[in-house]
Amino acid sequence: MPPFIQDLITLLQSEFTSFTGTTNLLNLLDFLKADDLSWLLTIGGFGALVGFLFPTMIFLEMIASGIKGTFRWKNFRMQVIIYFTNRVIGKVITLQLGFTFFAFLQPYSIIDTSVTWYWFIYGYMIYDFSHFLHHYWGHRIRLFWCLHATHHVPSHMNLTVSWSHFYIENLYADIIRLGICSLMGLELGVMIMVYIVDSLWGHFIHTSEELLPDGRLGFLSKFLLTPSHHRVHHSCNPEYIDKNYCNLIPIYDRLFGTYQAELENVPPKYGITRDVNTQSLFDVYFGEFVCLFHDIKNAPSIGNKIAYLFKPPGWHPKAVLTSKNELEDKT
Repeated sequence: MPPFIQDLITLLQSEFTSFTGTTNLLNLLDFLKADDLSWLLTIGGFGALVGFLFPTMIFLEMIASGIKGTFRWKNFRMQVIIYFTNRVIGKVITLQLGFTFFAFLQPYSIIDTSVTWYWFIYGYMIYDFSHFLHHYWGHRIRLFWCLHATHHVPSHMNLTVSWSHFYIENLYADIIRLGICSLMGLELGVMIMVYIVDSLWGHFIHTSEELLPDGRLGFLSKFLLTPSHHRVHHSCNPEYIDKNYCNLIPIYDRLFGTYQAELENVPPKYGITRDVNTQSLFDVYFGEFVCLFHDIKNAPSIGNKIAYLFKPPGWHPKAVLTSKNELEDKT
């Protein structure tokens, strides 16, 4: 067998054990043999705990769906495929390049910090702002939306939706997030801990209604971004579109006017506004790029062609809107 194929099989095998939590379970059992809980304060120990809990929650989510009679493999299938695709690509380029960029910018930081609890709070506030920024651009700039739309395509909310990303999106998102954090002086140790906590909560807020019917989490919804808030974010209801960009603390959503609580009389309708073949990897990954290509091709001028790249999704020049309205009037 060629070495490349053997390496690829080995990589896929390691990703499968990671996906099922097998590796993290073995690591967790090793940590549990310790006499105290100091291992929880290490990156390896905390990562093993989180890495085991997340796939366990997914299996519980599937079981809960089965008990309620709502389980459909199609609600999980595409996200699992994307998980393996992105993980293999991410192993090669995404995370490595992101943290390389972080290290490159560190000498230019405008503030000195250290690995302490108060700098961790500072670091999280900076990271959450950088997340808000890249997430907002992902919805309001057409080219970035073409990358981010993959995450919004699923028509059923469950934990595997957190895997559903266009693989290049992680690269540009990490450049924005890690770049800002590096320039604002975050130490690498603090950055990694912030990254883990944010990733853990980012996974959790995608919990399905089968596993967590009321995602408001009681009084915590006043302070934290809950699964209910994120269900709003993933909805294509007019009342919910482009809301709740934050990941853990909705302070920036409240500050910039993008906060929206789930309304009692408006159940979330998941997905995006165009019809998507959710079982087609090509349509899930590239469908928005195809739509953008057609809009640019039919744009009446060079300026409008360029504008399509940077204007919000749904924007059209006046000439195109007039033509569409005339066509609708005729039909």
